[in-house]
Amino acid sequence: RGVVNPFWSRPGGRTYGDRFTAALRGAVTMRPGEVVELGVSARAAYLRANGAIPRRAARGVEWWYAGVSVGRSVRVRAGRMHWWQGSDGRETLLLSGTGAPLRAAALSSSRSVDLGSLGAFRWRVTAASVGPRADFPDGGLFGLELVHLVRYGLSWSISILNRQGGEGAPAASLGDRLKDLSFVWDLFQPDRDFTFSDKRAGVRLRWRTGGGAPLLVDAEVVVDDLDQARLGDAVRYTSGARLSLTRTGLGAYGRHGWGLEILTTGDLLYRHHAFTDGYSVDGVGLGSPLGPGARSVRVAYTYHDRTAGTRSRIEFDWTRWTSDVLTRRPARGRVRVVRDGPAESLWSVRARVGRSVAPDLYLDFSGQVGWSRNHAFVAGSHRVRAGALLCIAWAW
Repeated sequence: RGVVNPFWSRPGGRTYGDRFTAALRGAVTMRPGEVVELGVSARAAYLRANGAIPRRAARGVEWWYAGVSVGRSVRVRAGRMHWWQGSDGRETLLLSGTGAPLRAAALSSSRSVDLGSLGAFRWRVTAASVGPRADFPDGGLFGLELVHLVRYGLSWSISILNRQGGEGAPAASLGDRLKDLSFVWDLFQPDRDFTFSDKRAGVRLRWRTGGGAPLLVDAEVVVDDLDQARLGDAVRYTSGARLSLTRTGLGAYGRHGWGLEILTTGDLLYRHHAFTDGYSVDGVGLGSPLGPGARSVRVAYTYHDRTAGTRSRIEFDWTRWTSDVLTRRPARGRVRVVRDGPAESLWSVRARVGRSVAPDLYLDFSGQVGWSRNHAFVAGSHRVRAGALLCIAWAW
């Protein structure tokens, strides 16, 4: 099952203990020529935890990949790699940078395809495996992403994911599986429901203003198993939305900035009726690290002094999760709330400071303290939590 640990998320699916962790990580990337690209990363860690030990190994190869360019417009890459929505690795609702690497192969455009007045386009097709620890081991996860660059600073994209197959997964004919991989086949078949798969679609809009202090608007909507006959339930229970506003370059020297993010996820988002591992790999969610049934507001202040090599950020977060028990009878019928459970709320403050102490040496420290109300959905259980992380990075 996917495990939500919002207080101290696991970037890149790495394993952390909730008491203490010491880790050493190394990564090498290279381009031996203009066509081939190679990369590998390994990590060894010692951890102590009060709760359950994460299933992902604390040591070993984190990710690796090999890629080759085909002509001037196509790139092929395969290996065990991160799969982000877009290219920035931010926390998103569909594919976040906090997710674990997957065994995957991807075919994508290596540069934008310009179609004149229609703008430019980029695309990517990916086939991946969710690994041996899923509810249906070694199932497939297939993705299609199309990005439309309307003009400089403005783009929108549509991404569709299809989960199906694996040991013990619902059976289906080869023809139905191929139809389902068309991603839109069953939308036009009102009397036909492909229950052997889990489809998730998202639309994302990014707009960046010009000038010395640009504003970045990043908006996203995701829906799981869209059914035109039950749009009300889809909007309320199986969808999510995120809006992020970021302003940088403020002040006399352009060192200050701020950020605001508002997020909501439905109670049944990432909770498919057949694929019950929470849209995760080794217990680490591929979507939002906050999981389903969440409401969140985050306000941030940033400071970046390029001359001194200093970068800092302070965040104030409020997050609320519901624990209501829902049912859908019959299996594909309307959703009903069976029992109202207590809601857990978390107020937290996180600070992060990074500084270049030498041309190739970088120090990064972050700390967080928070107060949890109705901790673990137990009414009247309140808890104060704190943590710190120190990273020393050396590039050569």
